[in-house]
Amino acid sequence: MENQTSDGLEEIDVKLSSSIERKLWNRTSSLVVGAGMSQWHVVELGNCHIQDNETVLLRWQFDITPNDVDIVFSILKGKCENKSIIREADSVMKERLVQGGGGGEVQGAFVVQNACTLAWSNEHSWVRPRAIKYSVDAYAVM
Repeated sequence: MENQTSDGLEEIDVKLSSSIERKLWNRTSSLVVGAGMSQWHVVELGNCHIQDNETVLLRWQFDITPNDVDIVFSILKGKCENKSIIREADSVMKERLVQGGGGGEVQGAFVVQNACTLAWSNEHSWVRPRAIKYSVDAYAVM
């Protein structure tokens, strides 16, 4: 839409294509993944009010100690509370090898049971455990 100003210049209204987001919650924790083992954490959306025109965005970040090692990371749909369920679960992000730490964002993590599972596997290392410090944020996005 164009508007004429008093000095004869035209103003143009530009609609921004960026989304509007509303922070729902933040959670931070830590865990240790032993050598040859895996660990997981179920993240529930909770009683958040999500409008019909909103989707939920999960932002995640974690650091590994020691920082010169890697770990296999997955984000799975739903509550996965044992290894057999984890192996069969639908994933948003599956078995990404991460060194030192990582971060990102995904949509669709909460479509099953209003929950997702963060899973770290150290099964490829039979010597060194990994300490994980992680943070997850949920946003409602239009």
